[in-house]
Amino acid sequence: QNFDKDISLKQLADHLYMSESSVRRMFKRHYTESFSQHLKKIRLNVACDLLMTTNLPVSLIIEKVGFDNQANFNRQFKAYKRVTPKVYRESTQRT
Repeated sequence: QNFDKDISLKQLADHLYMSESSVRRMFKRHYTESFSQHLKKIRLNVACDLLMTTNLPVSLIIEKVGFDNQANFNRQFKAYKRVTPKVYRESTQRT
């Protein structure tokens, strides 16, 4: 529920009263990916949903999902979905 915040592995470990290495192992075991990869996927999936279901500007979506700059978001999004956010929105938005 806090995916849009700047969350570090250390903060998560402190919140769970676990060591960072234990949290790392737990994520690998349960999600087969690192904490940062998992967080990035959550953010990108929420961005996809917002692109499909709203007319919010991409710049606002970027802020809502916790990315700190548009260039990084665009690069990550294209790597994940193989299209730009604009093309994704145009091809999926419900009318």
